[in-house]
Amino acid sequence: MAQDDPELTDQHIAFYREYYQAVDFDFAVKCIDTKKLVAYFDITIWHDTNYSEIIACTVPKERSPIL
Repeated sequence: MAQDDPELTDQHIAFYREYYQAVDFDFAVKCIDTKKLVAYFDITIWHDTNYSEIIACTVPKERSPIL
């Protein structure tokens, strides 16, 4: 979906791809609406700061209007 966003450049996509591959995700949440996949949220916990964050999300294009 990010690759369909005209405001994202190839440089942005390359940065995010490299960043997401470098992060060790602790767990993911799979979101379902009426038995159909809506999104995945990948979550990491930074153990040095005890801070957690959602740092990646994918949404099937056909499901994005419900979010």
